[in-house]
Amino acid sequence: DYSVGGRLSLWNILSFTLSHSYMDEIFKNEFALAFNIRLVEVDAGVSFQSPSFTKSFTGAGLGAFVTVSVGF
Repeated sequence: DYSVGGRLSLWNILSFTLSHSYMDEIFKNEFALAFNIRLVEVDAGVSFQSPSFTKSFTGAGLGAFVTVSVGF
């Protein structure tokens, strides 16, 4: 099993995360975006997963999330 990924951040206000993993015989590709203005943080992302490596890049097993945090 493995996981590789990277994060690009602009002063921790806007962040992009891209990752690829293989866990429990499932390939997963994920892209996430975070917007943080100290009082409010919004995280959103999509993922695609499949037992087949090639199908994990074609939109199979679509998942999405949105998280909103308010406060310090």
